Amino acid sequence: YFLFAWFYMTSSGLVLLEVNLSFKKEVSFISMATQTLGRFGRYVAIITFCFLFYSLITAFITGISSLIIEVFASYFDKSISFPFVSLVVTLFFTLVVFIGVKVVDHINRLMMLGLVVAYILLLVLGFPHVNTNLLITRDWGVAFFALPVMIIMFGFFS
Repeated sequence: YFLFAWFYMTSSGLVLLEVNLSFKKEVSFISMATQTLGRFGRYVAIITFCFLFYSLITAFITGISSLIIEVFASYFDKSISFPFVSLVVTLFFTLVVFIGVKVVDHINRLMMLGLVVAYILLLVLGFPHVNTNLLITRDWGVAFFALPVMIIMFGFFS
C-alpha cells in the first residue's frame, strides 16, 4: 500500500509539474485547468478544490478541538463540549486570517522556529532512548492505515 501511495503521489506531482512548467507565466490550479481542460475543467477544479479544502479544514478543526478537550480535561479535571471548542477554534483562526497576511506570516515564522527547536530537542533528548533493534522489525500489514494521513499531508502541501 505504501508503494502504491508513493507511486500515485509522485506521479501526480510530476504530471502537475509538467503542466505547470509548460506555461510561460505564473499559474494557479484553476488557470491550469481552464487552459488545458476548458471551462468544464475549470468548474471541476473549483468544485474539487472546495471539497478538498473543506475536508482539510474539517479534519484540522476536529483534531485541534479534540486535542484541546483532552488537554483541558487532564489539567483542569473538567470536560467541555466539543461543539463549543470547535466554535472557539473556528472563530480564533477566522480572526487570525482576517488580521492580515503580514501578521499571519510573522506568526507562521515564529511557529516554524518553535517547530525546528522542538525537532532538535526531540533528536537530542530522544536519541539515547532509541532501540535500534526495533528499527529492523517491519509490519507492512498496518501500512494501509497510514494512507489517509499521507493523502491529507499531500493535500495540505498543495
